[in-house]
Amino acid sequence: MMKKILSLLLLILIGISTSAYEIAVGENPSELEKLAAAELQHFLNKISGENYPVIQEEKITGKTPVIYLGKTKFAYRHELDELKASGEEWILKSVGNNLIVTGGRPAGTLYGVYRLLQKLGCWFLTKDAEVVPSIKPLKLPILDERMKPAFAGRLIYDGMVIYSHNNKISLNSYNRFYLRNFVNGWQRRNAPGEYQGGLMKLGAKRNYHNYYDYISPEKYFEKNPEYFSMNAHGKRFFKGGQPCLSNPEVAKIALDSLRTFISTDRQGKTSDEWPTVYDISRMDTTQICFCPGCKKISKKEESEFGLELRFINYIAARIAKEYPEIVIRTFAYNSGDKAPKITTPLPNVLVQYCDLYLKSDPYRPLEYP
Repeated sequence: MMKKILSLLLLILIGISTSAYEIAVGENPSELEKLAAAELQHFLNKISGENYPVIQEEKITGKTPVIYLGKTKFAYRHELDELKASGEEWILKSVGNNLIVTGGRPAGTLYGVYRLLQKLGCWFLTKDAEVVPSIKPLKLPILDERMKPAFAGRLIYDGMVIYSHNNKISLNSYNRFYLRNFVNGWQRRNAPGEYQGGLMKLGAKRNYHNYYDYISPEKYFEKNPEYFSMNAHGKRFFKGGQPCLSNPEVAKIALDSLRTFISTDRQGKTSDEWPTVYDISRMDTTQICFCPGCKKISKKEESEFGLELRFINYIAARIAKEYPEIVIRTFAYNSGDKAPKITTPLPNVLVQYCDLYLKSDPYRPLEYP
């Protein structure tokens, strides 16, 4: 009789220790929160060999511990209001046998899931190689963590997407690999990633070499050639050139174009989806304007970038009054990579230094020989 009781007790203990968690989501989870639930379910199933159902919070059975994911009433009751967290900040909090995984929108909860998986020993090495441990029975660690990424923009540009963008399966696994490693940008417009945020949350126009998106030669050159580059012989041109950045009318037109782009990008979207960064940068492999006004500024600044930065600052100063949350990004590129002597960027200007043709190795520190 005693053996039967001990055997029954052992079975009960085993049942308690190996029972799967329920993954509970709140009302109206966002798309990234739905992805967070799917990712957590997928990897917990692989880690333990058990089944982790995803259910609505009000359908919790009470038979197993619960992982409360995203915007849940349980999180609110424990004073974890994800609205007070920034957009990529995550919160991991153990409450008894339960765990809260939440964070700011749009990406905090998803990053919380990936952080939890890291703590369980999951690592994503390449788009087709991952480390997933076997933990049987699975017992989640006691957690009390609130963190966010150290850098607002996280993307190491590589050539992989150029070769993958025609292969949907390969591209999907590549994008997911990057997302699982907390990357928040994408490589190319014709191969968008799953999430774009922080300083990588760019407007819909081209995000590089795009002056002509703001002041179109097709629209303006015939009647206003003075809006475009002058060569060393005094002739205005636009193919292989730039706008004439010392012309005040050019800056006004570019500012109005930016206002239009912002308005268009926000139509039919929530504030979480609005772009926060707009790139305004010089055309590729082209000459800066040699008109007397542009040459005078470049000489005074001892840098072509001084001319460009004055132009960018004009736009940034005015857009800050209308959209204080928006950042204007521009390139320090080619002959414009030398810092100007006088002009400095305004607080809402982000200067992206372009290490032309990879003179440095982005996978090693700047101090590396």
